[in-house]
Amino acid sequence: MSIAREQREHPYRVDHEAAIQRRMFQPKGLRGLLAWFVKAWRDEVPATIHGGGIEPDSRLGAPRFTHDFRTYIEGNHGRTEHPFSEGRPEVGESYVTPTLWTLRWLERNRHPLAAETLRQLGRSGGDYQELATLCGTCHSRVTLPEEYREAIVRDVLNLAWEHYRDAPSTV
Repeated sequence: MSIAREQREHPYRVDHEAAIQRRMFQPKGLRGLLAWFVKAWRDEVPATIHGGGIEPDSRLGAPRFTHDFRTYIEGNHGRTEHPFSEGRPEVGESYVTPTLWTLRWLERNRHPLAAETLRQLGRSGGDYQELATLCGTCHSRVTLPEEYREAIVRDVLNLAWEHYRDAPSTV
């Protein structure tokens, strides 16, 4: 069967299969969720800050940022790409940085402390023992009480996983 005919007869198969894949590999427990999130964070946060050359508008000769780092600091996490599966282009587009997009979604949909907690987890490599978050909305610093810390971190990671899992793989 040709690719065009397959897409015409089963237009949502790729999305459906991607959703099933995500559900099959759901992390188990706090350690599994932490491992998933820290790996996803490290995969999406750029490691290289500067590229070759000088910033175009810099009068002082500041080094040029790499494209990925500039996108990261400017908060443009809604970029999409045309992914390939098994050497063939997929029907739609997917988010380039789905974990950062998930944080952006949480922050803008009544969960700013959860989003900040996840950022702190990503920056600390998953160490939640000394976790204190700064609310992006009210700018107050919140230290998580020791007796609730693990439960809060588990709930925040579950919330992130639910959005990440249920978000469409294509735009």
